[in-house]
Amino acid sequence: MTNCRPCALFAVTFFALLIGGCRSDRPPSTGESRASDDEGQTVATPMLLEVSERHELGLAQARGLAVDLDGRLLVAYDEGVVRLDGQMQPAQRWATPGPAVAVVVDTQGRLLVAELTRVHVFGPDGEHAGSWSGPRRAASPAVGQDSAAEQGAGQGTQTGQNPLAEQTGQDSQGDGFVAITALAADGDFVRIADAGARAIFRYDLTGEYADMVGGRDPATGISQIICPSPFLGMAMGQSGELVIGNPGKHRIEYYDRNNKLIRHWGRGGESPEHFPGCCNPTNVATTPGGLVVVSEKGMPRVKVYGSNGDLMGWVGTEHFGAGAQGISLALGKGGEIYALDPSTSTLLVLTLRERVRNGSGRAGSGAAAPAHN
Repeated sequence: MTNCRPCALFAVTFFALLIGGCRSDRPPSTGESRASDDEGQTVATPMLLEVSERHELGLAQARGLAVDLDGRLLVAYDEGVVRLDGQMQPAQRWATPGPAVAVVVDTQGRLLVAELTRVHVFGPDGEHAGSWSGPRRAASPAVGQDSAAEQGAGQGTQTGQNPLAEQTGQDSQGDGFVAITALAADGDFVRIADAGARAIFRYDLTGEYADMVGGRDPATGISQIICPSPFLGMAMGQSGELVIGNPGKHRIEYYDRNNKLIRHWGRGGESPEHFPGCCNPTNVATTPGGLVVVSEKGMPRVKVYGSNGDLMGWVGTEHFGAGAQGISLALGKGGEIYALDPSTSTLLVLTLRERVRNGSGRAGSGAAAPAHN
Protein backbone atom coordinates (compact mmCIF):
# COMPACT_ATOMS: atom_id res chain seq x y z
CA MET A 1 0.00 0.00 0.00
CA THR A 2 1.37 3.46 -0.95
CA ASN A 3 2.26 5.78 1.88
CA CYS A 4 0.22 8.97 1.31
CA ARG A 5 1.28 10.84 4.43
CA PRO A 6 3.86 13.06 2.64
CA CYS A 7 1.28 14.01 0.00
CA ALA A 8 -1.31 14.79 2.66
CA LEU A 9 1.18 16.87 4.62
CA PHE A 10 2.09 18.81 1.47
CA ALA A 11 -1.57 19.49 0.67
CA VAL A 12 -2.39 20.66 4.20
CA THR A 13 0.64 22.95 4.26
CA PHE A 14 -0.14 24.44 0.87
CA PHE A 15 -3.79 25.09 1.67
CA ALA A 16 -2.76 26.73 4.95
CA LEU A 17 -0.64 29.15 2.94
CA LEU A 18 -3.43 29.72 0.45
CA ILE A 19 -6.01 30.55 3.11
CA GLY A 20 -3.88 32.31 5.69
CA GLY A 21 -0.92 33.56 3.70
CA CYS A 22 2.64 33.60 4.99
CA ARG A 23 2.20 34.92 8.50
CA SER A 24 4.76 36.77 10.57
CA ASP A 25 5.11 37.42 14.30
CA ARG A 26 6.43 40.92 13.70
CA PRO A 27 4.15 43.71 15.00
CA PRO A 28 2.09 45.72 12.49
CA SER A 29 4.22 48.10 10.45
CA THR A 30 3.49 51.80 10.46
CA GLY A 31 4.86 52.92 7.12
CA GLU A 32 6.95 55.60 8.83
CA SER A 33 10.06 56.91 7.14
CA ARG A 34 12.44 55.01 9.37
CA ALA A 35 12.22 51.42 10.61
CA SER A 36 14.59 48.77 11.89
CA ASP A 37 15.48 46.01 9.47
CA ASP A 38 16.20 42.39 10.38
CA GLU A 39 19.86 43.24 11.11
CA GLY A 40 18.88 46.06 13.49
CA GLN A 41 19.98 48.81 11.10
CA THR A 42 17.88 51.84 10.23
CA VAL A 43 15.94 52.01 6.96
CA ALA A 44 15.15 55.46 5.60
CA THR A 45 12.97 56.23 2.58
CA PRO A 46 13.32 59.41 0.51
CA MET A 47 9.56 59.69 -0.08
CA LEU A 48 6.37 59.20 1.92
CA LEU A 49 3.56 56.99 0.65
CA GLU A 50 0.27 58.05 2.24
CA VAL A 51 -3.35 56.85 2.17
CA SER A 52 -5.32 59.86 0.94
CA GLU A 53 -8.71 58.16 0.41
CA ARG A 54 -10.56 54.98 1.40
CA HIS A 55 -13.64 53.66 -0.39
CA GLU A 56 -15.73 50.65 0.68
CA LEU A 57 -16.82 49.14 -2.63
CA GLY A 58 -19.05 46.35 -1.34
CA LEU A 59 -18.17 44.11 -4.30
CA ALA A 60 -17.91 40.38 -3.59
CA GLN A 61 -14.52 38.84 -4.40
CA ALA A 62 -13.13 42.10 -5.77
CA ARG A 63 -9.70 41.03 -7.05
CA GLY A 64 -8.50 43.00 -10.05
CA LEU A 65 -7.90 46.67 -10.92
CA ALA A 66 -7.21 48.55 -14.14
CA VAL A 67 -7.53 52.05 -15.55
CA ASP A 68 -9.10 52.50 -18.99
CA LEU A 69 -7.85 54.81 -21.76
CA ASP A 70 -9.85 57.71 -20.27
CA GLY A 71 -8.46 57.20 -16.77
CA ARG A 72 -11.59 55.55 -15.37
CA LEU A 73 -11.16 52.79 -12.80
CA LEU A 74 -12.23 49.21 -13.56
CA VAL A 75 -12.73 46.51 -10.90
CA ALA A 76 -12.90 42.75 -11.52
CA TYR A 77 -15.18 40.91 -9.08
CA ASP A 78 -17.33 37.78 -8.79
CA GLU A 79 -19.93 38.85 -11.37
CA GLY A 80 -17.62 40.40 -13.95
CA VAL A 81 -16.23 43.95 -14.21
CA VAL A 82 -17.59 47.27 -13.04
CA ARG A 83 -16.46 50.73 -14.10
CA LEU A 84 -16.47 53.31 -11.30
CA ASP A 85 -17.38 56.96 -11.66
CA GLY A 86 -15.59 59.90 -10.03
CA GLN A 87 -17.30 59.17 -6.70
CA MET A 88 -16.17 55.53 -6.86
CA GLN A 89 -19.71 54.35 -7.52
CA PRO A 90 -20.65 51.71 -10.16
CA ALA A 91 -21.33 53.34 -13.53
CA GLN A 92 -21.19 50.41 -15.99
CA ARG A 93 -20.98 46.62 -15.72
CA TRP A 94 -19.81 43.74 -17.91
CA ALA A 95 -21.01 40.28 -16.86
CA THR A 96 -18.88 37.13 -17.10
CA PRO A 97 -19.96 33.48 -16.67
CA GLY A 98 -17.67 33.01 -13.68
CA PRO A 99 -15.82 35.23 -11.18
CA ALA A 100 -13.45 37.70 -12.82
CA VAL A 101 -9.90 37.88 -11.44
CA ALA A 102 -8.18 40.44 -13.68
CA VAL A 103 -8.98 43.14 -16.22
CA VAL A 104 -7.12 45.33 -18.74
CA VAL A 105 -7.91 47.63 -21.66
CA ASP A 106 -5.84 47.00 -24.80
CA THR A 107 -4.60 49.57 -27.31
CA GLN A 108 -7.78 49.15 -29.41
CA GLY A 109 -9.96 50.15 -26.47
CA ARG A 110 -11.23 46.60 -25.97
CA LEU A 111 -11.87 45.28 -22.49
CA LEU A 112 -10.15 41.98 -21.65
CA VAL A 113 -11.49 40.21 -18.58
CA ALA A 114 -9.90 37.09 -17.10
CA GLU A 115 -11.62 34.35 -15.18
CA LEU A 116 -9.39 31.72 -13.61
CA THR A 117 -8.95 29.75 -16.86
CA ARG A 118 -10.42 31.97 -19.62
CA VAL A 119 -10.07 35.45 -21.06
CA HIS A 120 -13.19 37.22 -22.37
CA VAL A 121 -12.98 40.08 -24.88
CA PHE A 122 -15.49 42.93 -25.02
CA GLY A 123 -15.43 45.45 -27.86
CA PRO A 124 -15.41 49.23 -27.36
CA ASP A 125 -19.19 49.06 -27.78
CA GLY A 126 -19.41 46.79 -24.73
CA GLU A 127 -20.48 43.72 -26.71
CA HIS A 128 -18.85 40.34 -26.08
CA ALA A 129 -16.41 39.65 -28.93
CA GLY A 130 -14.98 36.24 -28.00
CA SER A 131 -13.07 34.20 -25.44
CA TRP A 132 -9.58 32.67 -25.22
CA SER A 133 -9.07 29.34 -23.49
CA GLY A 134 -5.27 29.23 -23.37
CA PRO A 135 -2.29 27.45 -24.93
CA ARG A 136 -1.86 23.80 -25.70
CA ARG A 137 0.31 22.05 -23.12
CA ALA A 138 1.78 19.76 -25.82
CA ALA A 139 3.44 22.81 -27.36
CA SER A 140 5.06 23.78 -24.05
CA PRO A 141 5.67 20.60 -22.02
CA ALA A 142 7.68 22.42 -19.38
CA VAL A 143 4.88 24.80 -18.52
CA GLY A 144 3.09 24.10 -15.26
CA GLN A 145 5.62 21.54 -14.05
CA ASP A 146 7.98 21.95 -11.12
CA SER A 147 11.16 19.97 -10.87
CA ALA A 148 11.68 17.38 -8.15
CA ALA A 149 14.21 19.71 -6.55
CA GLU A 150 11.63 22.48 -6.21
CA GLN A 151 8.97 20.15 -4.83
CA GLY A 152 11.43 18.71 -2.34
CA ALA A 153 12.31 22.22 -1.18
CA GLY A 154 8.65 23.14 -0.80
CA GLN A 155 8.95 25.67 -3.63
CA GLY A 156 6.27 24.38 -5.97
CA THR A 157 2.96 22.64 -6.33
CA GLN A 158 2.43 19.10 -7.51
CA THR A 159 2.92 18.69 -11.25
CA GLY A 160 -0.08 19.82 -13.29
CA GLN A 161 -2.10 20.84 -10.24
CA ASN A 162 -3.04 24.13 -8.65
CA PRO A 163 -4.95 24.39 -5.37
CA LEU A 164 -6.78 27.58 -6.39
CA ALA A 165 -8.17 25.73 -9.43
CA GLU A 166 -9.07 22.75 -7.24
CA GLN A 167 -10.75 25.02 -4.70
CA THR A 168 -13.01 26.52 -7.37
CA GLY A 169 -13.77 23.13 -8.91
CA GLN A 170 -12.17 24.00 -12.25
CA ASP A 171 -10.04 21.47 -14.10
CA SER A 172 -6.32 22.22 -14.01
CA GLN A 173 -5.26 19.33 -16.23
CA GLY A 174 -4.53 19.31 -19.95
CA ASP A 175 -4.59 22.28 -22.30
CA GLY A 176 -5.51 25.84 -21.42
CA PHE A 177 -4.83 28.32 -18.67
CA VAL A 178 -4.53 27.02 -15.10
CA ALA A 179 -4.80 30.01 -12.74
CA ILE A 180 -4.71 33.46 -14.33
CA THR A 181 -3.68 36.23 -11.95
CA ALA A 182 -2.92 39.31 -14.07
CA LEU A 183 -3.29 40.90 -17.51
CA ALA A 184 -1.19 43.62 -19.15
CA ALA A 185 -1.47 45.46 -22.48
CA ASP A 186 1.75 45.15 -24.51
CA GLY A 187 1.37 47.16 -27.71
CA ASP A 188 -0.08 44.81 -30.31
CA PHE A 189 -0.07 42.00 -27.74
CA VAL A 190 -1.54 41.11 -24.36
CA ARG A 191 0.43 39.48 -21.54
CA ILE A 192 -1.34 36.90 -19.38
CA ALA A 193 0.17 35.84 -16.04
CA ASP A 194 -0.73 32.27 -15.05
CA ALA A 195 0.45 31.30 -11.56
CA GLY A 196 -0.68 27.70 -12.04
CA ALA A 197 1.42 27.32 -15.19
CA ARG A 198 4.27 29.40 -13.71
CA ALA A 199 4.38 31.40 -16.94
CA ILE A 200 3.63 34.74 -18.57
CA PHE A 201 1.98 34.11 -21.95
CA ARG A 202 1.96 36.62 -24.80
CA TYR A 203 -1.02 36.70 -27.19
CA ASP A 204 -1.71 38.93 -30.17
CA LEU A 205 -4.92 40.96 -30.26
CA THR A 206 -6.70 38.28 -32.34
CA GLY A 207 -6.22 35.75 -29.54
CA GLU A 208 -3.35 33.82 -31.16
CA TYR A 209 -0.60 32.52 -28.89
CA ALA A 210 2.79 34.15 -29.60
CA ASP A 211 5.32 33.11 -26.93
CA MET A 212 5.95 33.06 -23.20
CA VAL A 213 8.29 33.63 -20.27
CA GLY A 214 8.47 30.57 -18.05
CA GLY A 215 9.11 26.86 -18.16
CA ARG A 216 12.21 25.17 -16.83
CA ASP A 217 15.75 26.35 -17.28
CA PRO A 218 17.30 23.66 -19.52
CA ALA A 219 20.62 23.94 -17.68
CA THR A 220 19.31 23.48 -14.14
CA GLY A 221 15.84 21.96 -14.57
CA ILE A 222 14.46 24.60 -12.18
CA SER A 223 11.41 26.66 -13.12
CA GLN A 224 12.26 30.20 -14.22
CA ILE A 225 9.20 31.43 -12.32
CA ILE A 226 8.55 29.91 -8.89
CA CYS A 227 5.05 30.23 -7.39
CA PRO A 228 4.66 28.39 -4.07
CA SER A 229 1.21 30.02 -3.76
CA PRO A 230 -1.26 31.15 -6.45
CA PHE A 231 0.01 34.70 -6.97
CA LEU A 232 2.02 36.04 -9.90
CA GLY A 233 2.20 39.75 -10.68
CA MET A 234 3.57 41.54 -13.72
CA ALA A 235 3.34 44.83 -15.62
CA MET A 236 4.87 46.51 -18.65
CA GLY A 237 7.78 48.89 -18.03
CA GLN A 238 8.39 52.36 -19.41
CA SER A 239 10.59 51.11 -22.28
CA GLY A 240 8.42 48.15 -23.23
CA GLU A 241 10.17 45.66 -20.98
CA LEU A 242 8.19 43.05 -19.05
CA VAL A 243 8.47 43.48 -15.26
CA ILE A 244 7.68 40.36 -13.23
CA GLY A 245 7.42 39.83 -9.50
CA ASN A 246 8.97 36.36 -9.18
CA PRO A 247 7.51 35.44 -5.76
CA GLY A 248 9.44 32.26 -4.96
CA LYS A 249 12.70 34.02 -5.78
CA HIS A 250 11.74 37.18 -3.84
CA ARG A 251 12.74 39.50 -6.62
CA ILE A 252 11.67 41.81 -9.45
CA GLU A 253 12.81 40.70 -12.90
CA TYR A 254 13.03 42.62 -16.18
CA TYR A 255 12.69 40.89 -19.58
CA ASP A 256 13.31 42.40 -23.01
CA ARG A 257 11.03 42.13 -26.06
CA ASN A 258 12.58 38.75 -26.85
CA ASN A 259 11.70 37.45 -23.37
CA LYS A 260 15.34 37.45 -22.28
CA LEU A 261 16.06 38.20 -18.62
CA ILE A 262 18.13 41.39 -18.60
CA ARG A 263 18.33 42.25 -14.89
CA HIS A 264 16.74 41.73 -11.48
CA TRP A 265 16.83 42.99 -7.92
CA GLY A 266 15.38 42.06 -4.50
CA ARG A 267 15.81 39.44 -1.80
CA GLY A 268 13.83 37.80 0.97
CA GLY A 269 13.46 39.33 4.45
CA GLU A 270 10.90 41.02 6.70
CA SER A 271 12.50 44.46 6.65
CA PRO A 272 10.48 46.99 4.60
CA GLU A 273 12.95 47.01 1.71
CA HIS A 274 12.89 43.19 1.38
CA PHE A 275 10.20 40.66 0.39
CA PRO A 276 8.90 38.60 3.35
CA GLY A 277 7.56 35.08 3.78
CA CYS A 278 7.60 32.19 1.37
CA CYS A 279 6.66 34.12 -1.73
CA ASN A 280 6.39 37.83 -2.38
CA PRO A 281 5.59 40.18 -4.03
CA THR A 282 2.13 39.14 -5.18
CA ASN A 283 1.15 42.08 -7.43
CA VAL A 284 3.12 44.55 -9.52
CA ALA A 285 2.50 47.90 -11.23
CA THR A 286 4.87 50.34 -12.90
CA THR A 287 4.89 54.10 -13.44
CA PRO A 288 5.90 56.01 -16.60
CA GLY A 289 8.96 57.24 -14.69
CA GLY A 290 10.23 53.73 -14.01
CA LEU A 291 9.11 53.26 -10.40
CA VAL A 292 7.84 49.81 -9.42
CA VAL A 293 4.85 49.43 -7.09
CA VAL A 294 4.33 46.07 -5.37
CA SER A 295 2.01 44.51 -2.80
CA GLU A 296 2.70 41.69 -0.37
CA LYS A 297 0.75 39.07 1.54
CA GLY A 298 1.32 37.58 5.00
CA MET A 299 2.53 41.00 6.12
CA PRO A 300 0.20 43.07 3.90
CA ARG A 301 2.03 46.11 2.56
CA VAL A 302 2.21 48.28 -0.54
CA LYS A 303 5.67 49.58 -1.44
CA VAL A 304 7.23 51.78 -4.10
CA TYR A 305 10.73 51.09 -5.41
CA GLY A 306 13.08 52.94 -7.70
CA SER A 307 14.09 51.18 -10.90
CA ASN A 308 17.34 50.11 -9.19
CA GLY A 309 15.52 48.46 -6.28
CA ASP A 310 15.83 51.26 -3.71
CA LEU A 311 12.79 51.51 -1.44
CA MET A 312 11.15 54.91 -1.98
CA GLY A 313 8.13 54.66 0.35
CA TRP A 314 5.60 52.21 1.77
CA VAL A 315 2.37 51.79 3.72
CA GLY A 316 2.07 49.11 6.37
CA THR A 317 -0.23 46.40 7.62
CA GLU A 318 -2.53 48.68 9.64
CA HIS A 319 -4.16 49.84 6.40
CA PHE A 320 -5.26 46.36 5.29
CA GLY A 321 -7.37 43.45 6.49
CA ALA A 322 -5.60 40.83 8.60
CA GLY A 323 -5.95 38.22 5.85
CA ALA A 324 -5.25 40.53 2.92
CA GLN A 325 -3.42 38.87 0.04
CA GLY A 326 -3.33 39.58 -3.66
CA ILE A 327 -3.76 43.35 -3.15
CA SER A 328 -4.37 44.55 -6.70
CA LEU A 329 -2.66 47.71 -7.98
CA ALA A 330 -3.27 50.30 -10.69
CA LEU A 331 -1.88 53.72 -11.59
CA GLY A 332 -4.15 56.70 -12.16
CA LYS A 333 -3.46 59.29 -14.87
CA GLY A 334 -2.74 61.88 -12.18
CA GLY A 335 -0.01 59.74 -10.62
CA GLU A 336 -2.21 58.36 -7.82
CA ILE A 337 -1.78 54.71 -6.85
CA TYR A 338 -4.89 52.55 -6.41
CA ALA A 339 -4.72 49.52 -4.11
CA LEU A 340 -7.62 47.08 -3.79
CA ASP A 341 -7.82 44.95 -0.63
CA PRO A 342 -9.76 41.78 -1.57
CA SER A 343 -10.27 40.80 2.07
CA THR A 344 -12.47 43.84 2.76
CA SER A 345 -13.39 45.06 -0.75
CA THR A 346 -11.75 48.35 0.15
CA LEU A 347 -10.12 50.65 -2.40
CA LEU A 348 -7.23 52.79 -1.14
CA VAL A 349 -5.97 55.83 -3.00
CA LEU A 350 -2.28 56.36 -2.25
CA THR A 351 -0.19 59.46 -2.81
CA LEU A 352 3.59 59.49 -3.05
CA ARG A 353 5.03 62.65 -1.45
CA GLU A 354 8.57 63.97 -1.47
CA ARG A 355 10.19 64.44 1.92
CA VAL A 356 11.48 67.82 2.97
CA ARG A 357 13.66 68.93 5.87
CA ASN A 358 12.25 71.54 8.23
CA GLY A 359 14.32 74.06 10.16
CA SER A 360 15.05 71.58 12.95
CA GLY A 361 16.54 69.13 10.47
CA ARG A 362 13.72 66.68 10.97
CA ALA A 363 12.08 64.98 8.01
CA GLY A 364 8.60 66.14 7.12
CA SER A 365 6.15 65.68 4.29
CA GLY A 366 6.12 68.16 1.46
CA ALA A 367 3.86 68.67 -1.50
CA ALA A 368 2.37 65.65 -3.19
CA ALA A 369 4.49 64.40 -6.08
CA PRO A 370 2.97 62.44 -8.96
CA ALA A 371 4.12 58.81 -8.82
CA HIS A 372 5.48 59.04 -12.35
CA ASN A 373 7.90 61.87 -11.62
